[in-house]
Amino acid sequence: MSDKPRVRTHLTETLESAATWAEREFLTAEWRDSVRRADILLVPTEGILNRPDLRFFPAATSELFDFLRAQASSDVSVEICTTDVDYKEVTRQADLLYIASFVITSLAAPVFVNLVTEYVKKRMEKREPTTTIVTSVTVHESRTGRSVHVYYEGPTSEFSNAILDAARRAQLPNTDADLPITYDRTQPRSDQTLPKKLPPPRRRKSRRR
Repeated sequence: MSDKPRVRTHLTETLESAATWAEREFLTAEWRDSVRRADILLVPTEGILNRPDLRFFPAATSELFDFLRAQASSDVSVEICTTDVDYKEVTRQADLLYIASFVITSLAAPVFVNLVTEYVKKRMEKREPTTTIVTSVTVHESRTGRSVHVYYEGPTSEFSNAILDAARRAQLPNTDADLPITYDRTQPRSDQTLPKKLPPPRRRKSRRR
């Protein structure tokens, strides 16, 4: 019997983009332009059970953010949609590797999947082939104005296909003849539980290059 994680994906069209996140009320004015221009933007999970006001990132997001900024080329802008004061990390279900949610441009999609795959391999080492990663990614195409949101749960080996398919769909012209952008092998997990304790904000390296 194979130990390879099964794949769960769910694709939907959305209005979300880096520009919409840049207008969120919790951002300070100094961050809005850098968030708006981001090619790869890490965004928080918002709301959990009876805490709709809660915004948080999965554990080790600070490490992931630093890795992406260090490894991305100088023409790829990587940002995180939070302030230093507001930043929180929460540890979630131990048998799954939750990584931050993202908003990316379609042009950055190939670079993005390579960086995330490299990060998971580095972090999990020998366990990487049997690791199930959980994330959501919105791919925005500026030419068409379309955004496609992907919920992904599965191995890194299938991650590239899911994200590049979303990028391809976002590049399609938006016409009445288009089929709804929905692809769902299985429904997303319903395992969100309120964390017992929120860790204090972690000190992070400056987000400025």
